[in-house]
Amino acid sequence: MALSLVWTKRAVRGFDAYPEFLQKTGRHKNVYRGPMNKLTVITYRVKPRKQQIEIINVRGTRQKPLK
Repeated sequence: MALSLVWTKRAVRGFDAYPEFLQKTGRHKNVYRGPMNKLTVITYRVKPRKQQIEIINVRGTRQKPLK
């Protein structure tokens, strides 16, 4: 099953302006995790030198929790 994300221009502008607004993970540097909405959690990495945001994982909250 393929997963596709549809980003609006408004969402992309808000995400680019404040990429560190979600909770930082304790294990890795520049990796953040938090809810996109009530049923979806996103994990992403910020690369400040390249000025990029890399999406690592998008998962449902109804699945087994991450350790």
